[in-house]
Amino acid sequence: MISYKPNIFNKEAVVRLISTIFLVLFLSFFICVSNLHASAFDRLVHKLEQDNWQEVFYKKGEINKYKDGDGFKTLVEVAENKGLDWHIRIKAIRVLSHTNNIAVPDVLMHMLYNPFFNHECPAIKSSVAEALGNFKGDGRVIEALIYATNDEELLVREAAVDSLGKVGDKRAVKHLVSLLNHKNVAIRIASIRALGRIGDASAKDYLLLVAENDSNETVRKKAKDTIKLLH
Repeated sequence: MISYKPNIFNKEAVVRLISTIFLVLFLSFFICVSNLHASAFDRLVHKLEQDNWQEVFYKKGEINKYKDGDGFKTLVEVAENKGLDWHIRIKAIRVLSHTNNIAVPDVLMHMLYNPFFNHECPAIKSSVAEALGNFKGDGRVIEALIYATNDEELLVREAAVDSLGKVGDKRAVKHLVSLLNHKNVAIRIASIRALGRIGDASAKDYLLLVAENDSNETVRKKAKDTIKLLH
């Protein structure tokens, strides 16, 4: 008589079991990593929400945690996150510009060139233009800021002009001189201010024309005072 023993180790069942185990492990790992990332993101947002955030990052050295690696990536994500309050994002952009990470200019220029980067909140994009003023000696930054002087938002244009003056690169003089005839008074004043900070004597004749002929008294006075700074 032949006895039958059931095959306890059914191959298909074993494969399904192993697959299920691997799936559970993978999902557990993914959830764990996601939670860690979410925690890092939330912690950074919480720090930026504090009234003394500048002291926390600049005086207490908290910025050192965000100069590279995952910390830097989290900082960029906060700056780019459209779901966050615009005040938080502007603070993240300012911290980002002081991390000394070599990738910062590229990150900021990408934001500035992006026509869809928070067009609904000019203050965010103007803070990017302002942050780029911290980077000297990079011709790409000059080009990006000149590009931003044509932005349709006045706040962005004015910030870009101010940053050109802050950078202090003579390569921006020609463009700034062209803005002395801009229809907007704020842009004309910002351009004069920027030329004064650069201090290139080649702008003197153009400023003399503004000082004598501009229709706005404040602009004329600003031009006269700036001429004295050129050498």
